[in-house]
Amino acid sequence: MLELAASREGEDIALNVTGGTKLMALAAQSVALEAGWRVFYVDVDTDEVIWLGKEPQRKKLADSLRLRHYLKGYGFQLQEGIRSPTGG
Repeated sequence: MLELAASREGEDIALNVTGGTKLMALAAQSVALEAGWRVFYVDVDTDEVIWLGKEPQRKKLADSLRLRHYLKGYGFQLQEGIRSPTGG
């Protein structure tokens, strides 16, 4: 992780510490904070993304996550101009 941080110096990076063990997440967070990266955790119980730092910020995923974003996470893109069957 330290090598990755060194190779990405100066880039705007956000690290997701949701997965893995608690020890893994804490170690990754320590490296990320030292590298100046933003760190977040996804709480599936509350459907929130929690940005960690001095003042943690919570944001409901349902307010910001759209199908386009979900599909893009898996490498897909929606074509422009496609309309819903209801015409919306």
